[in-house]
Amino acid sequence: MQNMYTRLQSTSEFDPQSIYFFQQMAVLDYFLGNLDGHGGNCLVKNGKGGHLIEDLRKIDNANTFITHNPLSQKWIPDSKQYEWHSLEIAKEPFSAEVKEIMQKIVPEEINSAIEKINIAAPGFLNDNMIDLLMQRGEVLYAASQIQHYTPNELGSLRTHDQIIQFFHKNKCHKWKISDETHASRTGDFNLIDDYEPRPTSHDEASGQEEL
Repeated sequence: MQNMYTRLQSTSEFDPQSIYFFQQMAVLDYFLGNLDGHGGNCLVKNGKGGHLIEDLRKIDNANTFITHNPLSQKWIPDSKQYEWHSLEIAKEPFSAEVKEIMQKIVPEEINSAIEKINIAAPGFLNDNMIDLLMQRGEVLYAASQIQHYTPNELGSLRTHDQIIQFFHKNKCHKWKISDETHASRTGDFNLIDDYEPRPTSHDEASGQEEL
């Protein structure tokens, strides 16, 4: 298997199978908020019979389940988040098959996954991790409703302000949350309108200034 970027940067023509593998990876990587999504952490197996990619594997996912969104696009520690969005293949609109996957990312399913994680690793998830997981889940659900939306556009939604602007523009595509789901984790908390980044220390904030 080889570095995904090495493989995908060599062409501008992509077959449906390769697009499907790439878009599946992009959806998962975005949902987890991966801060270390550079090409070396995504390996591909060369395809046969006209397929560019036969298989795609993500490795080194230690920088997922983040506790805050980047405060700046240029903040150095987060600069590799969703780095795949700059590839040419990321400009291909999400396929109908991948949109079906994105439309299944709803509060009930996320809460079910959270319960399983809490059983397997008690205390691992904190409130900020869960709130941002929900926020990114709603981004993916909304993006699946938008015609011709691409991984390139999705991967550009990184900072708090960018995500809020996305939802203000696409309010009609937000989750239709039941009263029961609302009460299960966040009560009356609205993840899009009410979420604010966690308090940041002076030293940490100074490191996030734009260069």
